[in-house]
Amino acid sequence: MDEPEYISVPRTGTKCAYCGLSRSGIYNLIGTNKANGDKAVVASSVVSLPGRSRGRRMVRYDSLMEYLNARVVPLERLNLRKMWSAFRKSRRRAGHKPLPVDLPPLPEDLPDDAAFAGCVRRK
Repeated sequence: MDEPEYISVPRTGTKCAYCGLSRSGIYNLIGTNKANGDKAVVASSVVSLPGRSRGRRMVRYDSLMEYLNARVVPLERLNLRKMWSAFRKSRRRAGHKPLPVDLPPLPEDLPDDAAFAGCVRRK
């Protein structure tokens, strides 16, 4: 299959046939945002017909593939992330259980309307 020079951004809800990224994923690469260091990391341009105010965003195929190939995560690193995530989940508490607290017993000769700081005596 011949490599195209430009590819168009996929429609909403679909993935790119060449790289598998979604529309928002590609726009994150071609736009300037904080995650990319306030610069576009993949080259793109807008193609519009004369007299039209809108056009179609086209992405340079070689620029996109170069970026994706340079950022491939090795399988060992991916497995380490999964193992670390599983370890973190195993170390979490199953539920929030109240800590056991030993309080001194209340005297029996207290009046019914006696109140302590932050407590109400129940019958």
